[in-house]
Amino acid sequence: MILFLKIYQISLMKKLWQSLVYFISQIIKFLMLLRIESCFQSPTNTDRQLVFSGRKWQENDDSKAKYINTSATTIFDKSYELWNLDKAKPTISKQHEVYLMEGFMDVIAAYKAGINNVVASMGTALTEKHVRRLKQMAKNSY
Repeated sequence: MILFLKIYQISLMKKLWQSLVYFISQIIKFLMLLRIESCFQSPTNTDRQLVFSGRKWQENDDSKAKYINTSATTIFDKSYELWNLDKAKPTISKQHEVYLMEGFMDVIAAYKAGINNVVASMGTALTEKHVRRLKQMAKNSY
């Protein structure tokens, strides 16, 4: 019994530490987001808000990245998630086709033009996981 409690305590402490590190990293990312022009929420297929992504605000910013994204975590895999999928899924299911855009602004422009079955990758190149996920939902991907 004592051994079980010690193992449980170590496991609990490890999870608390991981949560604290994750929380601090999210605060740092949020502070970085204050320097950007646009911020995009990124709900997952469970409609939980997990991440943020944003575009640089100043063109003379010397940092290499044009976008600032939440880092991959145990609950967020950017090589799997697709932005706007939560809103596009009903149309994809009806039409059996999906349009994959380069970025968030492309998705927003298409959505404003009446094309609702549009998604974008989440700050990463197109991966095999993305392709498999899209194939499960649609016969045609563009």
